[in-house]
Amino acid sequence: MQSHFFRRGFLILWVIHLFLIPSAWGGGTTVSTRSTAELKKYMSNFGSMMAGLEIIRLKEKKPDWEVINLTLEEMSKTLKEMQQADSENAYKEYTDALAAGLVDLKEKGARKDKKFYDSLDKLSDSCFKCHAAHRPSDFPIPNKEKRAFQESAPGNGHVSPSNRHGG
Repeated sequence: MQSHFFRRGFLILWVIHLFLIPSAWGGGTTVSTRSTAELKKYMSNFGSMMAGLEIIRLKEKKPDWEVINLTLEEMSKTLKEMQQADSENAYKEYTDALAAGLVDLKEKGARKDKKFYDSLDKLSDSCFKCHAAHRPSDFPIPNKEKRAFQESAPGNGHVSPSNRHGG
């Protein structure tokens, strides 16, 4: 149980990192809107609201649907402002996915659907995909040789074909 909370806490910190801390190394696509402070402001606000919903998921025994639905309304307004600030449509593919995800979330929030957080995870995936495309320096690529060695090392808890039956 504690491991579950640790993973969720790590996810929240990662989401906050992606939205609130600008990339120090640059990288990604070079689009003039990428450096627009206004666009980043909306992305940051959107990310903060996403993190707030994740905190509700972790901390509340029962979802506070009133707060969730108010947050979704604010997220919709912020997304519209984000789309307007993206004058070159550099992020259109991703903001369209966010818009579709928000429609789904709003429907589930209105119904107090217990699959609400599954849809929130899908919305979060849209954020991660955009950041991976436009800020790849935020996503380090693991060293494949080192990773393969670590996964098959005895005693690390990973079951590889060679150590599955103690061999």
